[in-house]
Amino acid sequence: MKMLKHTPSMIRLSVCAFLTVVLSGLYAPSSAQRRYEELALRNAQPEAYREALILPDHRVHVVFRIPHARLIFLRLRQPDQQLVFEASLDVTAAIYQHEQRIAEHTWTGTKKVSTFEATQDKTQDVTGSIPLRLDPGAYTLRLTVQDNHAQTSWSFPPTHLEISADTSLAPPFFVKPPSSTAYPLVLQPINLSGRVPFGQPAYAALWFTDPVERIIYRVEQLPARLPSRPAPRSFRRRKQQPPSPEHLYTNVPGTLVFQDTLTAASLIPFDTIQVSDTAVDVIIPPPASPSHTLALLNLRSETLDDGYYRLSIAVHEKTGRVRTIHHIFATHWRNMSLSLRDIDLAIENLRFLVDKKTLKALKKGSREEKEARLRAFWKQRDPTPDTPFNELMAEYYRRIDYAAWTFRTGNAPVPNGLDTDRARIYIRYGAPASMERTLKEKGSGVREIWRYPDGRTFIFEASTSLDPFVLVAIRENP
Repeated sequence: MKMLKHTPSMIRLSVCAFLTVVLSGLYAPSSAQRRYEELALRNAQPEAYREALILPDHRVHVVFRIPHARLIFLRLRQPDQQLVFEASLDVTAAIYQHEQRIAEHTWTGTKKVSTFEATQDKTQDVTGSIPLRLDPGAYTLRLTVQDNHAQTSWSFPPTHLEISADTSLAPPFFVKPPSSTAYPLVLQPINLSGRVPFGQPAYAALWFTDPVERIIYRVEQLPARLPSRPAPRSFRRRKQQPPSPEHLYTNVPGTLVFQDTLTAASLIPFDTIQVSDTAVDVIIPPPASPSHTLALLNLRSETLDDGYYRLSIAVHEKTGRVRTIHHIFATHWRNMSLSLRDIDLAIENLRFLVDKKTLKALKKGSREEKEARLRAFWKQRDPTPDTPFNELMAEYYRRIDYAAWTFRTGNAPVPNGLDTDRARIYIRYGAPASMERTLKEKGSGVREIWRYPDGRTFIFEASTSLDPFVLVAIRENP
């Protein structure tokens, strides 16, 4: 039997079709809006990311990515009379050793976009790279962002840097799958603050100098929760950052996910590495006299469940020496739905999808039991059950987030975005192909018309700008 491969477009169609059918007629007033709004306030700022890439010759490149939605854009008119929106920022990397600042470097840049919607985008970023050269030793990196248009600044949490005197082997960093391994080789660092994207492929880039025969690496999944234990006295006394995952998971046994081997034939020789200032690409030109070697380790991260992992690398050199590296990393779902950050809210928001009896059953038990039932619920409806990322679940909760935020109205402390007719239609059918807003033909108020590709049209009306839009007419296919 010929197997049918799921393509992205097929997955999107199946997701939309499922939600359209199942959500029909299922709607009840929201009891979760207040929890949703509180969660939205706690997660109002999209996460920004930074990493320190350790390169040959004690070079360090601090790379960062800051979402547009975290910056202020000003509308400007260009010399050609085109209107653009511009953000302006300074990013300063301060290096501390023994609590004394020893160096400071600043990146200055701007970002221009053509639409207001792009200024609010949480997935488009301002990216940059700050080059440093540090002697062997332990350092603390403090990265500060100055938003010049907002005239405000904020800082990333401090980062610990360890520069080894041994320049023959460096810690790995994560990159997107390269489109080609031909020179010049272009690598794109993922830069999720040391994590890999949930449900997407990623590689670990590892460089070394001594001749290598083979590399054996393995990925182990670590426990979801560690036994509760108090923080060390030094952390409590100094109010420092909590212990890193590397410290927490030291000597904690893991479950083997897979093991793989790279032979010498698959390694990439090079003599220099270049890092672009804005696009943050790592570029390896053709070597004139190779002095280093690069290994790209496929982490198979598209198959990894959400959680923490240990990457163990054994480098077998031609001299017979075996060198090992252990690196802790986690998966990261960028801009994950707010509902999925709270198990009770995630279950409560299934009210658009299931009847009251099913919802009551899902709410029973401990947190662990509720999480297990929610996973099982969505696993039965997963269009790609062989992968951990559930496109149907992601799309459903994306619609919940959009409806709760976009369709809230009035001046009430907790606007009822999920209780509106527009929310019900949006969650069921998704975004319309076109939306038109006009004044009502008779009386005061506004009319909004949603049109869908299948010919279905929904007409909403609101008496004032503070009132919710009410569904007044549905026109089916002609």
